[in-house]
Amino acid sequence: MNSIITNTSPIIALSILGKLSLLWELFDKVYVPKAVLQELAGRIPSKKELAI
Repeated sequence: MNSIITNTSPIIALSILGKLSLLWELFDKVYVPKAVLQELAGRIPSKKELAI
């Protein structure tokens, strides 16, 4: 069984690329610490922000 504990960087990068599901395709278990979830809640840029 492959498992991973992730931080914000791969989640943000894969999300921007539209490939977030890749984490679950590659790993059986993906652990996202509570602190990472809290950080993501304020850090994921909108598409409008990315276009600037």
